Amino acid sequence: MATSSLVNYLSQMTDPDDDSFKEPFTIVVGNDKWTAASDRVWFVAVRGAGSYPLWDTDEDRIRNAKSLLSCTPTDAAISVSTSDLLAWARSEDDDIHPGMVAGVVVDRVRLAQLLTGLPFNNVLVWNASEVVGMACLGLAAGDRWRAFLAGLIGSVKAETTFTPNAQRSTFDALMVDD
Repeated sequence: MATSSLVNYLSQMTDPDDDSFKEPFTIVVGNDKWTAASDRVWFVAVRGAGSYPLWDTDEDRIRNAKSLLSCTPTDAAISVSTSDLLAWARSEDDDIHPGMVAGVVVDRVRLAQLLTGLPFNNVLVWNASEVVGMACLGLAAGDRWRAFLAGLIGSVKAETTFTPNAQRSTFDALMVDD
């Protein structure tokens, strides 16, 4: 999937009922342009400029987005098969199905939506809670794609825990498949 297809994928990651997040946007971090989308539960970004407007009006949101895009996966990040993670996350219905990935309880239905259509064989996953300041799962594919999925908080218990079939090296996930 070319970068333009990944940018088009972002249009599915918005919230049409929220004026702040009804369409993807472009943000500049250092010398890099990223096209991003959010619905306040996830933040997804693809390196490269799309045809979406530059997001530069809300300083707090810009600072938060730049903080996410500037962070790198932690040493505890593991490379997992995207198809294995997607198969684990899929559900028969749209109800919330809590599951644990990298120590973060997430909604498996939302995780499946996030992973569907990605062209990467492997993704890095890590507990990004310290970076975000709340329960959060970080995902990355090389330096081309980043995603952060808010964890479920409160007394929610995981129904199941994702355990990779075979832990792959971080190097594998950094090698992006075209």
